[in-house]
Amino acid sequence: TRLADDNADLINDINDENNITYLFPTMGGLSLGVSYKDAGDGAANNADETTFGAKYAFESGAVKGTIHYANSNTGGANAGDSSLNSDSLALDLTSGPFRAVIAKANSDMTTAVTTEVIDYGVQYNMGNGITLAAVATQIEENVGGESSDITTVSVKYNIASGLDAYLTYSDYDYENGTSATSNVATNPDDDGSVTFITVKAAF
Repeated sequence: TRLADDNADLINDINDENNITYLFPTMGGLSLGVSYKDAGDGAANNADETTFGAKYAFESGAVKGTIHYANSNTGGANAGDSSLNSDSLALDLTSGPFRAVIAKANSDMTTAVTTEVIDYGVQYNMGNGITLAAVATQIEENVGGESSDITTVSVKYNIASGLDAYLTYSDYDYENGTSATSNVATNPDDDGSVTFITVKAAF
């Protein structure tokens, strides 16, 4: 299969699956939460999953920021199988009309293959309803050479309250490599670009 994710959030998170989640009371700028998913009973139902997340918000002069950390552990699918882990760390900074984000994540796809994702993003609010943004994403396996580089630039225009228009250009370069988790026949090397216009309404 292709690389499991295209952004540096927690790759092996619980998402919307049935789970038990507890959010701790916020302490100053620190927020904590933990989720647990029980995969069931039996020798073939051992993929229990525990996810932990934390966020710290801070402010220094004109700069506001948040630091995000998350970790996930998924037990082996069968009794005796090794568990899989993933973690992510991100820094989000805002100062006046500028915003910058950098995030990094690592995730075990198998016991031998780990995927690393790095995101960089900048945004500038020009005023008059116009916001410019650019994001670069790099994805790479530790073995096999499967990788993907994606660069996106966009312009957002606020047409009216709750109504936004976007002009987005994305350029991508995918290399299949020789990894056992990719298949040259179904996922050949590919590169290209795409431009699209979207309108988003919020009610």
